[in-house]
This record gives sequence, C-alpha cells and structure tokens, in this order.
Amino acid sequence: MPNIPLFSILKSSRKSSSKTGRRKNQNNSRPAYDRLEPRKLLAPLINEFVASNSIGLVDDNGSTTDWIEIYNSGPAINLAGYSLTDDASNPSKFVFSNQFLLAQEYLVVFAGDDADPTSGSDLYTGFGLSSSGEYVGLYDPSGALVSEFAVGGGDYPAQVADVSYGLLANGQPSYFATPTPGAANASPVLGIVDRVEASVAPGFFDASFPVTLSTSTPGATIRYTTDGSTPSDSNGFTYTGPINISSTTTLRAVGTQFGALSVADRTWSYLFIDDILTQSNDGSAPAGWPTSNINGQQLDYGIDPEVIAIEGEQAVRDALLAIPSWSITTDLENLFDPVNGIYVNALEDGADWERPASVELIQPDGSEGFQVNAGIRIRGGFSRNDDNPKHAFRLFFRGEYGDSELNYPVHGDTGVDTFEKIDLRTAQNYSWSKDGDSRNTFLEEVHSRQNQAAAGQPVTQSSWLHLYVNGQYFGLFQTQERADANFGATYLGGDPDNFDVIKPDAGPRGDRLNEATDGNLDAYERLFEQAFALDGDGSTPNFVNNEAYYRAQGLNADGSRNPNYEVLLDVDNLITYMTEILYSMNRDAPISGFFGNSGLNNYYAIRDRTGDRGFIFVVHDAEHSTGKRNEERFGPYNNLAFDNDGVDRFNPQSLHQKLMANAEYRLQFADHIQESFFNGGVYTTENLQARWNAEAAKIESAIIAESARWGDAKTNNGSPLLKSHWEAAVENTHDGFLATRNATFLQRLRNTIIELRDGNGNYSIEQDAPLFPNVDAPNFVIDGTAQHGGQIDAGAQLQFLSSEGTTYFTTDGSDPRLTGGNVNPSAVAFNGTS
Repeated sequence: MPNIPLFSILKSSRKSSSKTGRRKNQNNSRPAYDRLEPRKLLAPLINEFVASNSIGLVDDNGSTTDWIEIYNSGPAINLAGYSLTDDASNPSKFVFSNQFLLAQEYLVVFAGDDADPTSGSDLYTGFGLSSSGEYVGLYDPSGALVSEFAVGGGDYPAQVADVSYGLLANGQPSYFATPTPGAANASPVLGIVDRVEASVAPGFFDASFPVTLSTSTPGATIRYTTDGSTPSDSNGFTYTGPINISSTTTLRAVGTQFGALSVADRTWSYLFIDDILTQSNDGSAPAGWPTSNINGQQLDYGIDPEVIAIEGEQAVRDALLAIPSWSITTDLENLFDPVNGIYVNALEDGADWERPASVELIQPDGSEGFQVNAGIRIRGGFSRNDDNPKHAFRLFFRGEYGDSELNYPVHGDTGVDTFEKIDLRTAQNYSWSKDGDSRNTFLEEVHSRQNQAAAGQPVTQSSWLHLYVNGQYFGLFQTQERADANFGATYLGGDPDNFDVIKPDAGPRGDRLNEATDGNLDAYERLFEQAFALDGDGSTPNFVNNEAYYRAQGLNADGSRNPNYEVLLDVDNLITYMTEILYSMNRDAPISGFFGNSGLNNYYAIRDRTGDRGFIFVVHDAEHSTGKRNEERFGPYNNLAFDNDGVDRFNPQSLHQKLMANAEYRLQFADHIQESFFNGGVYTTENLQARWNAEAAKIESAIIAESARWGDAKTNNGSPLLKSHWEAAVENTHDGFLATRNATFLQRLRNTIIELRDGNGNYSIEQDAPLFPNVDAPNFVIDGTAQHGGQIDAGAQLQFLSSEGTTYFTTDGSDPRLTGGNVNPSAVAFNGTS
C-alpha cells in the first residue's frame, strides 16, 4: 500500500492553551480501548472518527469537516440528552436533541461548526478534533461516561490525514486506511513507521560532517533527498550509512515499510555561510531552478559581489547571523511549475493554491528552533503582480501535512506559542526588491502596529528573520500573527468559535467589500444600522443623540450598563485606531486613496459574540504611512457612506465620521489626544522616535544581507542600494515626519468637519466638529515645576496654569465636566492656590 503521512507532534516546552481539558483518571471501571474485550463494549459507542479530513466525507456546507461515528450495538435508543465532548471536564459540549438510533445503526456527527441553516441538520458539535491527539468521549444524559477514546490512560494518539481511527471487532483500537463513515470499520493498518531522526540538528556550519539517519521501527527503510524534493519509495535514495554534508544542504527523509503507515517526512537545513556568499554571484539560476521568467513572473537570483566588496565580507557574514533564519523547503514544481506553481501564478489565491512544504527555524546561536510541515501560499494584494520578484508567504499548519499546529513561542513572551497559521511578510511598497526605492526603511508598517500597542490595544505581533528557500537566501522578512478568531480568543479571551472577524476582500481577485473570515456579518450590520440611522427630517445622524451613542456601547443614557443592550461599539479602541490612521496619514486603510477613496482595504474588525466588548479594529499593512504620500486622511469620505452600500462598505472610518456628530465622542477623542500627545504620552515626539529607533536597531546589521540579495534588483544604473541608503531613509523619517508631525496633526484636529445630509438626503451641509479643542488643557505644576502625576512630597503645592477661562477640578476621581457639558457640582473652581 502507499505511504500515508502521519502527524508528528512538535517538541515544545509549552502547552497549547486552546485545549486545556484532559481525561480524568477516576476509576478502573471506565472503558479504555486498549484493554476492552468484545463483551465489554457498551451501546451506544464511538466506533470511528477522523481528526484530519482533507479529501474525505463532505458536510452540508461542502467542507471536509472532521467527523465522529456512533454505533448502536444494542436495542433502539433515543440519544436525546447524550453528549459528545473533546474535554472531559466539560462533558456536555454538544448535546443531542431527539435522535433515534436503531439497533446496529451508525450515526455520523460532524466535529465542526453548524451547517447552512437550510440543510436542517443539527449534527455539528461546534468543536473540532485535534490531529495531534486529544480526548473524545460520549456521555449519557446523567453525565456518566459511556464511551471514550483515551488509549493507555491518556489522549488518543496522533492522527493521520484522511485515515480513520476506531475499533476492531474485538474492541482494540486501530488506524484504518479507508474511512467508512456509516458502515463497519475495514482495512486496518498493520503498523506505523516512526518518524526519522537525524544525528545533527539544523544550523550554520563551516566544516563538513557526517549525518546518521534512524527510525525506531525495526526493519523500516529510510529514503532521503538533498534537492528539496519529497522523499518516497519512488523518489530519492535509500539510506545505507552516514551522509557526508560539506555544503549547504536541505536533507529530507522518511521511513517506509510495506503495509504500514509512514509518519511525515522531516527536513534538516544545513547552511554554510561560505556557500551563501557565493550563491549565483553572476545572477544565474541555481541548479534545478528556472533559468528564465515563467508566465511573466520576474525572477531574480543571487548574492551581489559588489555589496560584499563595498560592505566587506565579514559585515555580510555578520548580517546573515544577526537575526534568526527560517528555511522553507518544497518541491520546486510547487513554486515554479507553469500550471500549478504558486510563485509563477502569484495572482491566484485560496486553498487551491496552497502547496506542501517544510518550515524550520534556525537560531544563529545554535539554540533550539523547530521543524514543522505546513501548507504554503503567496501572501499579499497588489504585490502579487509578476513585476515583483520577491513575494511574501502565508503558512498553514494542518494535519494533512503532518503537523496540525506550530507549537513554539515565535514572538517570545509577547505573543502566543501555538499557531494554526502565520504570515511571512516583507517590504513591498517603497521596497528595494519591487520598486528599487531608496526610501525603503522596512519600518513603517510595524511602527503603526507598535503605536497602537503602546496605547494599550491588541495588535498582531512580529519578529524579524532571514528566509531561505531550498537553501537559497531569499532576504529579510518578518513574521506576523494573523488577525483571526484564534487571535481574538488569545488577546481578548473567550472561545475562537464565538468570534466574528471582518475584513475587506481585498486580495488579487477581491471586490473590496467586507467579508466575515470567521463567524458572520450580522452584528457588524447591526452596528452599521445604528451608525447610519437618521431622524425624521433625514438630516440628523442617529449618534448625535447620547441615548443612541451610549446604546451602541451597551449603556443607558446615564452611562450605566444595560444588560438588554448588546455591546457593539468599543469607543476607546476606535479612537486609538483612528488616531494612528490619521496621525500616520495612512493612505491605504481603512479607506484607500488608491481607489479614489471608494474602496476598503487593510483593516480587521473583531468581536466575541458572547462577550461584553464591542468590535475592536486592528491596524494592518500600513506601508503607505509616515507621510510617504503626504496626504491627509481626515475626510470626510461620504462616497462610502450611502445607506444603500449597507454593511458591505462599512468600516472604522465611516463609523468614526458618524460618531463625530456626538459631542461626547469628540470630547473623549480630545481626552485621548491630550493624554497621548503631551506630558510623556505614547505619541509624544520623543516616544515615537524612540520606538522607531528601537525597531531600526533590530535590523541595522541584517539590512546588509537584504542589500546583497535585492539591492540591485530594480536599480536603473545597476548599482545596488546599500545600508547607507537605508540609514538615510530611516534618519529622514526620524528627523522629518516624526519630528514635525505632531504640531501639524494637532492643528488639523482642531479644524475637522463633518458633512450632514439635507432634507433630500444629500451630503451637502458642513458642520465644524473639532476633535481637539482650541483651548489648551491646564498644566499641573507642583511647587513651581510642571508635573503631571507621579510621586510628590507631603505638603507640596499644586497649581493649574491655564491660558484662558476658569479651571475646575475634582479630587474624588469624577470628571469635572458632566455629560452634556455642565460643570460637575462636586467640582471646584481653581482660584490660584491649592
């Protein structure tokens, strides 16, 4: 029989936080399938399941969802009240309604989200099954355990893509090469060939060494390749003894045995700096790679010897070891086949354009990284065009490739340590590789995210890396978490199954209308309806009224929580998000100036449907910022605000524009600006420049390697762009935009307007709506020295210095200003002493 890849668990010092429930060892009377005899089998029971379904049974949604089969070996029974779970501490995760099961009848339940309501099926558990091995159990209406898969007192073992796991006739567990949902189990597998191990870990080397391959399965044959292709019985070499490694090599190996399943192949990338420095120095294609462009896709190869001569060989060596390296290894046909290669058909996207690959993290100091098998796609929108020789990638960790998730703290202590997908992004606009642009800094995009994070809002995390593809150096990249349901559950709390995630469909073939990548658009549409509602004369926005403004936040008009109102609006998050968009002059989000201010782009809206927090907005892909286009983004953009556009074009900026009609929103916006742009706030020039400098320092050396790889890709005169060009660009933003933007920005906030409809529904009435008042806030002075908060000595004298008007203050934590603008009765007018 053919070799079938089997999932192999990654070693990690951390445990996934997504599955915390584990089977409890209560007593020996609980059925464990490794010790059952036929007479002990109960009815009903879990007979078979698939935890990694990619080409098998299709559900009512047309998806290949995981499934669980229940078999009734006893008399007819109504399963009402019985339950299925993947967490023994929560046995009632999925409870059956009226569901009759006749004697010797099978029932298939899909382990996933609900079907299309038109199907009428409710046999969807709402939870999935982990191919890495976890718990699955069936409980009766009293909560007593009836049937479970928990081999040897632990979880069920790691599962195989499109191979089922279930019971033999004697009650013993087995893998089955051919799943049989709704029928008796068949085609048991004779055994499993364990994953191949290598005697030398991946890393950087400067001398040759032997590598020994081994598997713990007696009598197994090891097959290996060194050209990046997938090893199998029909491809590669049979291992007979140690392999000598003397140059950059991607070693891949798999164990095989007739009649047995093979675990997934593994890859070890051995990198020699001496080789890398001489890769395609004349621009010619590496062995086996395309020698000319395919489908119009520009291809660019090699390390530029001119950069080595200018910077010095040691500087380039140091640059390659300055940050971690990721190594992608895949069959070259997956990238460059004219019909099926993703790199030379980069405008194609979606699951049909995902290919298998190995991914490794190699730490320059030799500390432990990882190796994981994954699916790889091209990432991006406009950057997918074939005149761009350096594409970005997206990685998916699925059981069908051998590893259902990546377990590794990619971003250290600042992020999660379990990933189902991750991006490998790189500079595209204003880059050396795509545009030959000397303004390239690599920093604008991540700087915007860091600003939002500094203001206390969740953002996607990143880390810098060098990328290798089949051993060829591919330049400077950056990881980025995906803003999806798992991201929401990690940073906001809750269950990923309960999250709505909204984004514009702005891919290469997208229509730039909102889509729900997780959950649905229902709640987002309700927020839209509240934001765009008008009063009877058709001219007053709904949000001008405090009752409507607070209701969107789940509050009564007095600010108290009303449990009958759903929370759709998170004002603090929206203000923080819009502050960054407006401050940075981001021309491509959430309303794109590249589409005549009529197209959406580059934002995420995330909300837990069962939680008590409104939609949050996440900054994304902010390359067109820090004044690159020198275009203010205040709007208003009412070509996107027509009611008949509905939720399709609803976005955080159109929401912000509607909220600007409300005085309380404008004041809250002003309070945020006062806190952020003065007295050590996150947007003071000093703090903005400090974050910029800190990020630049992370790649100060590594940028030399990017110069050597891509510095000459698009220059007209053939001379490469160098580290000195990058330093000048970094300094220009530091000393230009970041040094001068605040004064201009604050003045612009004082002059903002909104547009209102006239009686005919046309947007033609302008109204002043300053987001920051022309009256300066008072300065706090302690014993003659300005100090806004912090520790002071007993008896110190506090004074307020104001440029005009009367200053009111409170000492009980309440706001001196009441909703509506009146002075708080408990506030005191400052009379010059304290």
